[in-house]
Amino acid sequence: VMRSASVVVAGSRYVLDYAKSAGARRIEYVPTVVDLARYAVPPAGAPNSACVVGWIGTPFTVKYLELITPVLSALARQGHALELRVIGAAAPSIPGVTVQSRPWSADREAEEIAAFDVGVMPLEDSQWERGKCAYKLIQYMACGVPVVASPVGMNAEVVGEGAQQAGFLAADTPAWIEALTQLLQAPELRRRLGAQGRARVAAAYSLQVTAPRLAAIFNAVGAKGA
Repeated sequence: VMRSASVVVAGSRYVLDYAKSAGARRIEYVPTVVDLARYAVPPAGAPNSACVVGWIGTPFTVKYLELITPVLSALARQGHALELRVIGAAAPSIPGVTVQSRPWSADREAEEIAAFDVGVMPLEDSQWERGKCAYKLIQYMACGVPVVASPVGMNAEVVGEGAQQAGFLAADTPAWIEALTQLLQAPELRRRLGAQGRARVAAAYSLQVTAPRLAAIFNAVGAKGA
């Protein structure tokens, strides 16, 4: 299919490299984006009684949360007041941690995400995950929520670094504990990384920036075909 296509639009570097190896004639890298107008950073208000570590996904992908259940349990034993809030699937049971499951809806997903204090995206490291496009990270960041993610697939590119850093990458249990501890203990750090993430989405992962470029790609292919 890739070899026969006039253009292959790749949402991740992994897919882009695969398209090259498949012999695609023309490849355009266009990352996954969100409509920034649908996602808002809520005004500062009273903090949550427990720090909300949030995740959004499906019953198929909720299995990845098992990777960080020992992390959250360890943080609870250390005395951190936290809640795991899961949107779109049943939350796993974690000793010492308050867990809450909420149904997904298109109308409320942005509002639900905006109520997180930290957004997480743990992943296994296999071929399937390497092709993923970090959509939930982009959703978190669009709402000004700092993130912690496994360094798999597009996650590292989306999280960024330096002045554009939106959170932390964590490859193992100690790294997850360290990253979440920093964020749980420092509201100002959460605000700063959240603001940097929102700016990063506005610049590189928003429909407003990407739609004209994607339209130009399709128009060019159509004009050539005509």
